[in-house]
Amino acid sequence: MERLRAENKKYLSHALIDAGLVPQEKFVKAAEALFKTVYSPLYPEKVDKFALSLVPEKICRKRGLIPVKVMDAEIKVAMAAPADMTAQADVEA
Repeated sequence: MERLRAENKKYLSHALIDAGLVPQEKFVKAAEALFKTVYSPLYPEKVDKFALSLVPEKICRKRGLIPVKVMDAEIKVAMAAPADMTAQADVEA
């Protein structure tokens, strides 16, 4: 997985959506159910600067994630790939 990303290969989900084989709305609904998460559009003005300060920029760029807010002692993170367990582990570290 890491090697493919390093070669700028797309995630399968992105390739399917870009090719028009799967409508984005259907993919979003399936991903929400699979990952037990909620899709939410990301607006720059809604990003909490304190949350941003908690995760190093290098990790955010490498893993395609943005810390959005801190809630109940947890960092809420927007992720390009919610299934990326390595990214989740990096944030938790």
